[in-house]
Amino acid sequence: MRAGLWNRAAKTLSALRLDMRTLITDGRVDAGVMEFMVSRCGDFVRYLLPLKGTTLLLLWFGPGVLFVLVPLPAAAGDALRGSPRDFPIC
Repeated sequence: MRAGLWNRAAKTLSALRLDMRTLITDGRVDAGVMEFMVSRCGDFVRYLLPLKGTTLLLLWFGPGVLFVLVPLPAAAGDALRGSPRDFPIC
């Protein structure tokens, strides 16, 4: 299974390299190449993502939401079980 994924990824990358080489030899400027890459792969090929609906929630606010929501079940479980100070210390 893993070899199949690697082969598929390698074919995709070689096709992308060939497309990039064609764009560069045709004389496209950086903006044209970036436009092609964004149309083919999405905004995720940029280093600085624009604030759009597709990237706004997932990449800009997603980590903050996870940082807040992930500890909540653990805190709720501790509150339901009781504080460790409820047990006598011998």
